[in-house]
Amino acid sequence: MKRHKLSGNYFFAGISVTLVLFMLGLFALIFLQANNLLTYLRENVNIIAELKRDVTPEQKATLENYLRKAPYLKAESLQFISKEEAFRQMQEEFGEELEMLDLVNPMYDTYVFHVKSAFLDAKTLSRIRTSLKARFDFVNDLYYRETLISNAAHNLKKLGWISLGIGILAALIALVLIHNTIRLSLQENRFLIKTMQLVGASWEFISRPYLLKSALAGFLSAIIAVAALELLRQRIMHGLPELAEIQDISKIVLIYGSLFVLGILIYVLSTYAVVKKHLKMRVEDLY
Repeated sequence: MKRHKLSGNYFFAGISVTLVLFMLGLFALIFLQANNLLTYLRENVNIIAELKRDVTPEQKATLENYLRKAPYLKAESLQFISKEEAFRQMQEEFGEELEMLDLVNPMYDTYVFHVKSAFLDAKTLSRIRTSLKARFDFVNDLYYRETLISNAAHNLKKLGWISLGIGILAALIALVLIHNTIRLSLQENRFLIKTMQLVGASWEFISRPYLLKSALAGFLSAIIAVAALELLRQRIMHGLPELAEIQDISKIVLIYGSLFVLGILIYVLSTYAVVKKHLKMRVEDLY
């Protein structure tokens, strides 16, 4: 009967731990995907370097080589748009009304590029603008949407603080829930633990089977939680294939691995604390 009750308690404890690990993993994946998405959006903001008129091919080549080696440039994002191509695109957009005006081409040659997320803030871009105009006198100006950049940086900082707060709260709830479920699962074994101590069994001998069982239970709980998370992630990816571009598999694997470590570690530490508490109690306190 005791064995049956113990298994039942461990079964419910395992369900609780699995749910906690699933929720922590889900939060971590949401934060990771949100951060990846924000980085993706930040690294796709167009930065436009407008050139002055009558720029020579040699000057364009010099500027292009400089930009390709710049530490802030996102790889393979540099694109040259001639004034003729820009004017043609404007004609396609406005149609016959623009052709009827018979305007002289008002466009300039431009280089359009993206910068890495870490460089996308108003102060850094202002320094890049100043540096380019000072180094290349044929650069007319550098254009970007300052409001969009400021808002993106503000939202990233706010998201970080909110996520930190939720993460701390979730971790505290997880610790309390896991400890309580394990305490309840071992409650009926308090007499057996104390009896073994009274007949001279060492602490290692008494605790070893409980710790091994806890480690196995934490491992199994993590397997179920990770499997459920991966199934959910794959279903979302199937419905939103655009998210494939912002997946960071190495970080996802790190999250899953952390769930295994967390499940085993907290389970074992909680079991250790409960068994130690029973060993320190007096016999009359067990009733």
